[in-house]
Amino acid sequence: MIRYCILGLLLFTLSACVNTSPITIKPTLGIEFAVPVETIDLIEMAENELLLYRKQQLVGSMQRVPAPEPGKTAIESLKEGFKEAQKGTNKPSILSLPVGSYGFVVNTIDFSTAFIATQNDTRNWVVVSIKKDQYDMLIESLKLKARTSVKRPSQNPISLWGD
Repeated sequence: MIRYCILGLLLFTLSACVNTSPITIKPTLGIEFAVPVETIDLIEMAENELLLYRKQQLVGSMQRVPAPEPGKTAIESLKEGFKEAQKGTNKPSILSLPVGSYGFVVNTIDFSTAFIATQNDTRNWVVVSIKKDQYDMLIESLKLKARTSVKRPSQNPISLWGD
């Protein structure tokens, strides 16, 4: 009986040591995903893309994509991409995102692919493709950070040489 109590106490202690914190992935400025550790167990870098695996099965990917045209922001480029996606077989849906960000999702049989841009990074957007059964969890973990103001240097610089 004492053996079972000790074994139970040991298992309880070991289970308390398991890390259940989510893995935070920040693919570009102002965009982050807090992915539960139960969802993925391997992140692999392949060229410019993060591949997400669970039990040796690909469950999704994330990549940062540069805006293709100079002079256009990532949000402007994505809005044009949305119009083009409307011409395809799988119709896009606009994501409900805070002011200063824009995104849409395209669903296929097995995967949902979201295209997201923020004002924080005007030159890049993020493409996240994930198995449909994981999509709601991923979008719920999405955090979009507002652009923070940058302090400008004072008009009267201080000389290091005492001039």
